[in-house]
Amino acid sequence: MTWSAGYQYGPEFFRNRAIVRKRVSDAGGYCELPGCALPFAAVDHIIPNAEGGSDNLDNLQGLCQTHHDLKTAEEARRGRLRRSGKRRPREHPGRA
Repeated sequence: MTWSAGYQYGPEFFRNRAIVRKRVSDAGGYCELPGCALPFAAVDHIIPNAEGGSDNLDNLQGLCQTHHDLKTAEEARRGRLRRSGKRRPREHPGRA
């Protein structure tokens, strides 16, 4: 899915485009992780909804595609562990 300026977002952000516009503006066009100068590519939940996070602006960050993919892979791994019941998940570490 895409939304203006070619940025990509998951379907959850189509609930409130004002949130997306604000996040794009705040990110200044670049990944928000310290030291990364790659272009902004995705709005990401710092703490995922599945782990108790909200859609509030203070729980959103703009990430480059590389950092978003890495963070999403780690969140998926934690989700599989939660569903399998094999191991109690650690507390969420926060920012990617």
